[in-house]
Amino acid sequence: MTPLPFTIRRCEPADQSAIEALEASVQPYRPEDQPEVDAMHARAALARASGEGWIPHQPESDDIRDMARWYAAFWVAVIDATVVGMVGVRREFMLGSTPPRDDWHKRDDIAELRRLRVAPEARRMGVGAALTRAVIDWARNDGCRVLHLHTTSPQAPARALYERLGFTDVGHTLTGEWEYVWYAMDL
Repeated sequence: MTPLPFTIRRCEPADQSAIEALEASVQPYRPEDQPEVDAMHARAALARASGEGWIPHQPESDDIRDMARWYAAFWVAVIDATVVGMVGVRREFMLGSTPPRDDWHKRDDIAELRRLRVAPEARRMGVGAALTRAVIDWARNDGCRVLHLHTTSPQAPARALYERLGFTDVGHTLTGEWEYVWYAMDL
């Protein structure tokens, strides 16, 4: 078997500046996603105007500069000492998140995958899948029964990755100018 050109490891304090730089540089949408981004914004605007199915956006509170406070675990993907990917996991619900299932807020056996980012030069190498598997393994080992996440509707590559790894689309919410697609995996 050919070794992977990257390694996945737990985040270290020395990774902080590289993580912040990756967070700032990775854009959520590719140029070819623009028609779907525009359509998503239009759906959200229509829902807001009609008052049906729209939720105001609350800024997310998990500051990447304070990982110890917000994340139960955090991993990086590294190629030649360069951080090219990252992902975190939380054991509590984000205050700004509005999932399609109200009971998730009441359970203590749920984890949330957060901030999956892969540098453009490292995409299509399996980095996103390896980082996601690290979270899945951690959640199982930590006694979680459900792992969930959300992305936006135009992010087709991310949605395909999650579905390929066994996540199920459990609902959509129109929040601010975005359409969140919620995924869950029973562990």
